[in-house]
Amino acid sequence: MKKKWELARDPIVRPLLCGAVITLSSTVFFQFSLQNFRISTSVMLLPVLLLTLNCENHPFPACACSGAMVLLFRAFSGILLNHTEAAEAFRVHIPAAAFYLFYGLLFPLLVPMRAPRIPRLGDVAGLTLCELASNLLEVGLDQLFSFSGFSLTILPSLVFIALLRGCGAGLLLALYCHYHSLLNRADHEERYQRLYLMKTHLKGELYFLAKDKARIEQTVKMSYQLHSQLSAIPEVPQSIRDMALQIACDIHDLKKDYIRIEQGFHEELGDSADDRVMEFSSVLNILEASTRRMLGDAPIRLRFHCDSDFVTVEHYALMSILRCLVTNAIESIQGTHGCGHGYVELIEYRRGDEYCFLVADNGPGIAPKYINSVFEMGFSTKFDPSTGSLYRGMGLPNVRLVAQELGGHVDVTSQPGLRTEFIVGIPAAILEVPQ
Repeated sequence: MKKKWELARDPIVRPLLCGAVITLSSTVFFQFSLQNFRISTSVMLLPVLLLTLNCENHPFPACACSGAMVLLFRAFSGILLNHTEAAEAFRVHIPAAAFYLFYGLLFPLLVPMRAPRIPRLGDVAGLTLCELASNLLEVGLDQLFSFSGFSLTILPSLVFIALLRGCGAGLLLALYCHYHSLLNRADHEERYQRLYLMKTHLKGELYFLAKDKARIEQTVKMSYQLHSQLSAIPEVPQSIRDMALQIACDIHDLKKDYIRIEQGFHEELGDSADDRVMEFSSVLNILEASTRRMLGDAPIRLRFHCDSDFVTVEHYALMSILRCLVTNAIESIQGTHGCGHGYVELIEYRRGDEYCFLVADNGPGIAPKYINSVFEMGFSTKFDPSTGSLYRGMGLPNVRLVAQELGGHVDVTSQPGLRTEFIVGIPAAILEVPQ
């Protein structure tokens, strides 16, 4: 079975959908002075549907389906509701069906557009001419079938109606394009935020890579020193000496792999001209939007506040720090309150020569005996009762590492069960970009 979106793209289904919409919208009309001539909203919708729903196909099949459906709908409505004779019911509405057929033939010839766009003067003129010619055909056929003469006195009225509906169709197209542009803008904004957060995460990992690379370098030196010292002792078996040398070589190869990974990250994440600086308020907005998407319907209240905005080149580092603290706060609340009731707040403010970033929550808090251990690598108070395992405890050490790289500090205070606060302070001279 085809999926719904696949059916909507089917070249057979599209004309049928167009015809169904036109038929339903044709029920909204008012009667013109001529007996069987209606002015309906369907004609204003028709070019919009031809350029959107049916844009990849020739307009004639969609117009033919519209004409056939309108004819059948109106004829059977007259038969069932007004008890009109079948032949008369069909005869009366054949001119309306002919309108749509002729419109489908003229549309590709008179209307310059082949895809939705803000209508230009030539587009409106083409829509008006298409409408006028089709109206003349409809009126002519109606008067022919009713054996009444065609009068040119109605021509000004038909011109006015054609111009009115042509402008109306142009307005609908403009509104559609504007709405579509807003949707695309929102979609692009969401994608940008996701890519920015991914880039932030990777740049945060680079801090650890740089730190581990330095440790590996020191370990390589110590391994070679150990091999040299063992080689100087005759009593040490050759196998032990060879093992020490092999360890040194393996660590050296590991260092080269780290360097290649780090270089690859830097090449892929290299700062482009458009992301070197950012206002902190924009960082906060991205973080808040992503956090709300992550929470979904979880009943956690968020409060994000920027007291003193500034432009910074360290927005990736700030995002890495604050995202980790906010995520930790949410996880602690959800782990304690089950359904996730609670609050998380993030407040930025200026204090002396530094910017401060406070992240607070009403989760379980941190016991006094653990308050000095939360920044140690591998330490964690998060326990998963379903698996019996602890979380790896890499977030807060990373927060402290990044903050220290920026010349800052991280302080924590906690009242278990009431409120926990992390305050990150970073010198303003490091964060601010001179204006």
